Amino acid sequence: MQRRRSTSVGTRTPLEPFVAGYPQLRKVMGPLHGVDYRQLSIDSRTMQSGECFVALKGERFDAHDFLPQVVEKRPAAVIVNENGFQSHYGLLKAHSVPTVVVQDTLHFLQELARWHRSRFAVPVIGITGSSGKTTTREMIAAILESRYRVVRSAKNQNNQIGVPLSLLKMDETTEVAVLELGTNQPGEIQRLTELVQPTIGVITQIGKGHIGFFGSQEAIYREKTALFRGMASGSTIVLNMEDAFLKRYTRPDVHILRAGLHGGLDVWGEWLAVDALGCVRWRLNGRVAIQMGIPGRHQFLNAILASAVGLHLGLTEEAICQALEAFRPAQQRMEYFQRDGVLFINDAYNANPESMRAALQYLCEVPRGGKRIAVLGDMLELGEFEVYEHRTLGDVIAGLPIEVILLYGPRMRHLEQRLRELSPSERVVRWFAAHDELAAFLKTRLSAGDVVLVKGSRGMQMEWVLENLTAE
Repeated sequence: MQRRRSTSVGTRTPLEPFVAGYPQLRKVMGPLHGVDYRQLSIDSRTMQSGECFVALKGERFDAHDFLPQVVEKRPAAVIVNENGFQSHYGLLKAHSVPTVVVQDTLHFLQELARWHRSRFAVPVIGITGSSGKTTTREMIAAILESRYRVVRSAKNQNNQIGVPLSLLKMDETTEVAVLELGTNQPGEIQRLTELVQPTIGVITQIGKGHIGFFGSQEAIYREKTALFRGMASGSTIVLNMEDAFLKRYTRPDVHILRAGLHGGLDVWGEWLAVDALGCVRWRLNGRVAIQMGIPGRHQFLNAILASAVGLHLGLTEEAICQALEAFRPAQQRMEYFQRDGVLFINDAYNANPESMRAALQYLCEVPRGGKRIAVLGDMLELGEFEVYEHRTLGDVIAGLPIEVILLYGPRMRHLEQRLRELSPSERVVRWFAAHDELAAFLKTRLSAGDVVLVKGSRGMQMEWVLENLTAE
């Protein structure tokens, strides 16, 4: 595939042409010539002089309340809603701040990003899924950076605010964009797909993450596949043929790359072995052997999906091998370190039923001479399924060789109860009300050769256990 470059948009990206055609415009106060919309801020604390400030209104905050601080920093312009304009009219006029008044500032930011995206004729990869999407995004970016200049989503910028901000990073040097799309309510993937306009779509898997907002896996499937449905005719989608939901997806007017674990697919991987840290060695398309540097059997399939994107965009199997062997996990996603002979696995960034099972399976596959210890926090956003899923996790753990299970969070009480029903005396099962209490108990149980998995949903902040444990 030939290397494609972005459409040059110059070094200056004026706000005025977009504002002139914006349908929800209420009024403009002051001149906008010279305002560069890519010099943009949504945070009054970090905003720099000369930036354009968009005052977003959320459930727990309203940036209009901080306009006095913004004005003191001499913004190039501010974007406000009608109420914010009326409340701060005197302030804005007194400081001669160019002001754009709109019906909804979030809609303005999103449409600005969509307009900006439409100026670039480059491959744009959209990635979603119930789990594994951030790691797959980072794998794809690592593979493509060996050949292209890549813009990617930063950290957790995968929502209605983060995706527009990521799109606005695209400039005349961009050759590929790799963007993550997240959701916790129906309709979000459709909207984000409208903004991103992906030319390549990847869905990692259909699991139970956020099932409390959707009600069923079928509903999650419909939400996630809105990415595929929203893509233009002639686009490319990478289909995970190991997922029971995704393998049935079809659409005749797009190019489908079928990826999985079986020869005969467009892109496939063959399991070879696992090293002492649980990192998989596998063969891509029967040709090139790859030793992963990130632990976990589940990362194997993520790497296959990432490889499919790389091959589609012209990279060789050898180049993909080099990139994946050098790839390391993002912070708090299957990070590992050793201390006093104990292997710690920090997977505290998030958790849902599928990712929890995968991490526990990995814990049991790591070749170690000591105890296997699981430190688990609540799985959030499961709604009416939370009791069932936490108790069901007990059935999974009961069949695994894990000697110590330490739990934190009110929902983990259900797991504790289930484990006591299934194996009342075969293993250590303890629940704790605080991170530091859990860490103090864990410290008394550690011996050289042990392996410790720490995992929970983001809101449980399970990394605090490690911080308490390793504090001098």
